[in-house]
Amino acid sequence: MIQLHGNESSEACLQLKSSGLPVIKAFNIDRDFDFESLNQYMPGCDYFLFDTKSEKPGGSGKKFAWEKLEAYSLDKPFSSAEESHPMTQQRLKSIINRGLFAVDTKQPV
Repeated sequence: MIQLHGNESSEACLQLKSSGLPVIKAFNIDRDFDFESLNQYMPGCDYFLFDTKSEKPGGSGKKFAWEKLEAYSLDKPFSSAEESHPMTQQRLKSIINRGLFAVDTKQPV
């Protein structure tokens, strides 16, 4: 499995996937992010990873906009990171129902 955090194109993801590697592609999410822009990545990715958009790569320590995931309607499982704010079990269960398969967190759930 390979997890991509750069500016990889949808074609690059497809090429990696066709070599037999499962592909996770990370996207930096903010309140203006349009999930429809991910349609081009659907064939080349097995999973999406959503992280808070920041000026520098890597963890920002900023709260992830979980409410943004209410607009996610694609048929692709996803994971997300939450570094600094606790997540309630109720909130986690509601997101799992929309395709969440993993959460990377430093806080107890």
